[in-house]
Amino acid sequence: MAYRHELSQQESAILHRIAWNVNKPMTETLGGILRTIAEQFPPDEVCRTCRDRSGCSGCFFNHEQSDNERRS
Repeated sequence: MAYRHELSQQESAILHRIAWNVNKPMTETLGGILRTIAEQFPPDEVCRTCRDRSGCSGCFFNHEQSDNERRS
């Protein structure tokens, strides 16, 4: 299930400006931002605190995936 949070005016303005800067759609830009931030977290810690074990096989943080698979 996709998360449907409404952005504040300020958050929307920030995302618009970043998207314009990288010349990408906002949705693609937001995904890139999330992946970039996620790379900063140790996967073992994220997995240890995870509350949803139903999607481990396709999870970005899954240790068994290669780095290339996580970035796609």
